[in-house]
Amino acid sequence: MPSRTGILGLAAIIGMTSGPLLAQSNATKSNTAPAYPSQQIRLIVPFAAGGVTDLLGRMAGDHIKNKTGQTVIVENRPGAGGNTGLDQVAKAAPDGYTIGLSGSTTFGVNPHIYKQMPFDPMRDLLAVATIAEAPQILVVNAKKVPSQTLKEFIAYAKTGVKLNQGSAGTGTPNHLGADQIARQAGIELAHVPYRGGGPAVADLVAGNVEVAVVAPGLVIEHVKVGTLRVLAAAAPKRLPFLPDVPTTAEAAGLPSYTTANWFGIVAPAKTPDAVVNALNALIGSMSDDKAVLERLARVYMLPMRVTPAAFAAMVKADAPKWEKVVRDAGIKAQ
Repeated sequence: MPSRTGILGLAAIIGMTSGPLLAQSNATKSNTAPAYPSQQIRLIVPFAAGGVTDLLGRMAGDHIKNKTGQTVIVENRPGAGGNTGLDQVAKAAPDGYTIGLSGSTTFGVNPHIYKQMPFDPMRDLLAVATIAEAPQILVVNAKKVPSQTLKEFIAYAKTGVKLNQGSAGTGTPNHLGADQIARQAGIELAHVPYRGGGPAVADLVAGNVEVAVVAPGLVIEHVKVGTLRVLAAAAPKRLPFLPDVPTTAEAAGLPSYTTANWFGIVAPAKTPDAVVNALNALIGSMSDDKAVLERLARVYMLPMRVTPAAFAAMVKADAPKWEKVVRDAGIKAQ
């Protein structure tokens, strides 16, 4: 089963994770507590419906219901790069009945682009379980952009034509990935943020923006019918499900990097260990479900399964990397 690159190298970091920093809670366990889950679960997706985060949230909700019989209500609460929805998770009762779906930027990006965070993700959220990793590809509107290759696109952009790049929001992997490519290629792309990947892709298809760096699952059907065109994979090596698509390094000699985004379940700090472990087991079993794996494959995502401790260590290791990307992009705190 595919796993996140370098996850084995995090073993040494795991022991460094302490206090409430994305670690399992040390709350007192009760031998009389009912088995989890014993009631309806509220799963907050902090982005608009139709995007990758929403898709994974609904997949997780369906899986939990199928496994336990308990209903999972998925609520879309978009805004502020995911802060609006996850703030509700951070401030919820730590009982496992209000949880959230987070992407990698919640911890490594948002604290550096928002002056006033409504919560501290490292202090107020627990890393519970990973679900999947979404690689990114560079796509353009086929009617608005004549370029057939990344090299041609770079040359086209250097003619002075205005090109708008849509993203799921300021500081998202879509935004930062496109910004990295633009800076490395010496071109300008005007950033147009949306309240999720779905709305951004809708405007890309409509021609209201010309380019985007997005998860393949959001655009591949539009690519098949010729509305959008893939120019490169924003990854250090070719993607297994798009073997004919060159990387940005192969296509235009740009430095190799990755803009892949992980997605996982988070819970309020002080959620009991028993609940965290039960949730991790439930979400982790998605990678053993053939139907789930088929759905992930159809949207070009890679399953990802780690323990809560390894997830916490991964988040801690990722934070400095994303901070550097934000700094290099020149994104100012809002």
